[in-house]
Amino acid sequence: MPDFARTEAEITQHWGGGQLPLVSVVCTTFNHARYVEEALNGFLMQETDFPFEVIVHDDVSTDGTQAIISRYAAAYPRIIKPVFQTQNQYSQGRTSAIIAFGHCRGDYIAFCEGDDYWTDPTKLQRQIDLMQSDPSLSLVFHNARLLHEAKGNLLGEITCRLHKTTFDLDDVVLDGWFIPSHSMVFRRSALPLPEWLHRVFGLDYAMHLLLALAGKIGYVDRIMGVYRINSGSVSGNRPPGFFQVKHIQTLCYFNVHTHFQHDKLIARRLDREREALYLAYLNGRAWYVRALSVDYFRFKLRNVLRRRRQRFVG
Repeated sequence: MPDFARTEAEITQHWGGGQLPLVSVVCTTFNHARYVEEALNGFLMQETDFPFEVIVHDDVSTDGTQAIISRYAAAYPRIIKPVFQTQNQYSQGRTSAIIAFGHCRGDYIAFCEGDDYWTDPTKLQRQIDLMQSDPSLSLVFHNARLLHEAKGNLLGEITCRLHKTTFDLDDVVLDGWFIPSHSMVFRRSALPLPEWLHRVFGLDYAMHLLLALAGKIGYVDRIMGVYRINSGSVSGNRPPGFFQVKHIQTLCYFNVHTHFQHDKLIARRLDREREALYLAYLNGRAWYVRALSVDYFRFKLRNVLRRRRQRFVG
């Protein structure tokens, strides 16, 4: 435990007499020994008037991550609740976060992977206050900064450039990923856990879709965390077109899940993903192949203009 960390008594002194946590923080780890202390310290810095727990699910790390988690759990037994797997779940087609959700006792769930971290001690209190004041909200997220390991841990780029504070399903389908996963706080009752969630790549986007079905999505324009981009993540070093294929897969699962009630809306997004897939394919071809394709230049211009607009969603 770092010398500067608060004791468990200091963290819990304003929690009142409630025994059950109001919020369950889910942290998923796999070989995050270099990062996990920052994540845990971000949870333990939270200043709240309600009890919270931290469910740390480790998927059989081999780099000492579990030892660090165990040290924190010993120092904060009321707060830190480790879930140590004995067999790697990812290799079995199971998603760590979904497994961890099953251990949550809180009415609300906050999410943060072990290589991201929170920087604002008022983060949880602000998001819960907003959700409790507006029952129509199923999810609340906030702004963050990006940390690029490949750029020497350059920290400064802002994740969200948004000019409205409420979003709906249309925004999530058409604008894609704009909610940093480590910034999410949502109602546990609002998120169904269908089996197909274990089969998608990018669980957070599938969660955004499902939560947008249950209510509005609120945005707090305050930087309260850091989203790390590193080469060791599951998103790193993927071949061209990989993400387009995975987005198409997720949207198709969601379309079936909703019994095609939003088919026309989803079809608009699928058309754009197919364009992006075509561009990804042509970008790997010889220059003269691209030069002979009228669609290549048309789609590329359209995507550039769309990305400009998406810097300011809404």
